[in-house]
Amino acid sequence: MKSYMANMFGQSPIHPLQKHMQAVLAAIQLLPSVFVEAQAGQFDEVERIHAQIVDQEHLADNMKRELRLHLTRTLFIPISRQDILEILCMQDQVANKARDISELIVSRKMSFPDALQEGLEDLLSKSIEAVAQTNKAVLEAWRSCGNGLQRWRSGSC
Repeated sequence: MKSYMANMFGQSPIHPLQKHMQAVLAAIQLLPSVFVEAQAGQFDEVERIHAQIVDQEHLADNMKRELRLHLTRTLFIPISRQDILEILCMQDQVANKARDISELIVSRKMSFPDALQEGLEDLLSKSIEAVAQTNKAVLEAWRSCGNGLQRWRSGSC
């Protein structure tokens, strides 16, 4: 049984938020394969990859729901509840967009002119890189916040 003091601080949302971001990254990292296979006219493969993206997006949705349900409402968490929910929402939008893009390509059996290929590859690469960098920045912020909280709890601050 948890002590009264432990209940005042609540559980850290850091780990569930990190796991959610991993599911989001897994979804968006599949997008380049969708474009490659669509360009090759392999729409059965595009549908298979789309299904994987949908699975990752659903996994992220379930994680989001769990995090929202179990996010403490106590006063003592290292970052505001609203900020955590906003980060969660932004992460979720990335997974949703990956699903939407792959769904459009599947439903319309889209391919792109060769002249656009290099630009699309660059756009996808930069987008994935931006999401990965955002993930790293959030992780660093959480680590800093978590380290500060641990020092504060131990009385060394």
